[in-house]
Amino acid sequence: MRTLLDTLDALRTLDATRVAANAARAVFFAALAGLEQASGVEGIGPKL
Repeated sequence: MRTLLDTLDALRTLDATRVAANAARAVFFAALAGLEQASGVEGIGPKL
């Protein structure tokens, strides 16, 4: 049986993972915008 502390720790880990994923996504899209600006080509990125 899982304890409350186990559940809270799992939720903290999940939250930290989501924050890291969102930060990586932001860096990716910023780099993509720079690539589009440097190349003069729009719409290089994935269609969301």
